[in-house]
Amino acid sequence: MTAPTPSTQIKLQTLLDELYSMRRSGRRRGLEGMQALFDALGLSTDGVPAVQIAGTNGKGSTAAFLASILRHAGLKVGLFTSPHLHTYSERFRIDGAPVSADILVPVLERTMRAARQLTPPALFFEVTTAVGFQLFKDTQVDIAVFEVGLGGRLDPTTFLPTRLSVITSIGLEHTQWLGDTLAKIAREKAGILRPGVPYISGVERADVKEAIDAVAREVGAGKGAWYGQHFGLEASDARSCREVNVWSAERRFEGLRPGLHGGFQHRNLGLAVAAACELQRAGWSISSGAIHDGVESVDWSGRLQRILVQEGTLWLDGAHNPQACEVIADEFSRKNQTCRVLFSCAEDKNVVSMLRTLHPVASSLTLCPFIGGRAMSKEALLEAAHEANIQVKTRWFSSSSQALTRLLCEKEDEDILIVGSLFLVGECLSWLRTHTPHAR
Repeated sequence: MTAPTPSTQIKLQTLLDELYSMRRSGRRRGLEGMQALFDALGLSTDGVPAVQIAGTNGKGSTAAFLASILRHAGLKVGLFTSPHLHTYSERFRIDGAPVSADILVPVLERTMRAARQLTPPALFFEVTTAVGFQLFKDTQVDIAVFEVGLGGRLDPTTFLPTRLSVITSIGLEHTQWLGDTLAKIAREKAGILRPGVPYISGVERADVKEAIDAVAREVGAGKGAWYGQHFGLEASDARSCREVNVWSAERRFEGLRPGLHGGFQHRNLGLAVAAACELQRAGWSISSGAIHDGVESVDWSGRLQRILVQEGTLWLDGAHNPQACEVIADEFSRKNQTCRVLFSCAEDKNVVSMLRTLHPVASSLTLCPFIGGRAMSKEALLEAAHEANIQVKTRWFSSSSQALTRLLCEKEDEDILIVGSLFLVGECLSWLRTHTPHAR
């Protein structure tokens, strides 16, 4: 990708400064905001066949697997995800590459112009979703994969029509918005289901499945496919084997080699393969070769990503809730491995549970903030470590760069695990790009 001109970069940063200020409103509403924004833009919602993916954990990786499969099937594919690790344009990928600033700026500019006309003002995710839709429509993608930002029922992506709905998993998160039980949260995430549109789910717990089924019946959704019932995984050891088999009612795929680390990614792989099979039933041409190649060549930074540097091995994962941290801890526990943990998280997270979950695989705990107003404070992080009864050496640094510099200088044998927030992971990846040119 060619670098943007200075004038384009200045214009983009000015627009983003205004857009980021919309994050601080703290408001949440229904889909009427999206309707008002599309009306102001003179936009209809047709022209972009889409798959929508919701869930507590795994939705980004599932979206990445599916988009990679579809690209290898010869389709022009849009991928909409959040948050970004480095630059805003990463939220909008076309055929695997973030859109260029030259393409993004005109679309963002006209969307912000329309957003300024609205009362009450448009929200950050409303503008961002509208931008993604226009980018995909303007570039005439064959199909787009949209990752839900928060919940499902009221998420701006739910304003857009879809051909397939996917729910990856259900856990306790954002309880102030989604409800304080798994069943309530499941109903919110099942709000992505549409009349006559098939859906796929990785949920196995009976009461959560029933909550999703109830919403499916209420809206008249299409046929549902459930993990373990209509599709599933087979491997000699499904948690550690580098090859995995996926079965569904009509097809079987053997020897799939996921391009992402971690046994937990096998479930996400299975969901993506099931989604590809459903799209094939709907008329899309997706070969077995496309599925094998797409799964193996997927690229998705910050999800148990391994980086080798002269000073040792780093693992980076954006796990940002207790359920995701448990999955990461399981990966290292299975190998009887401990790590030096570098941790930060947003102020609204259940940090005590996250730290307790990571404690058994931590030989030391290094805390730091990340850049941004939502980062948990020093006092809150240290208090949480005390409440979690962390028994290993714990220390604080005032920035992720200082913390990472110290960890690498210590040159200990144990790997470094960077976890707790995608914002932290993004900062560390940016620092590593600049300061460890031989990283791989």
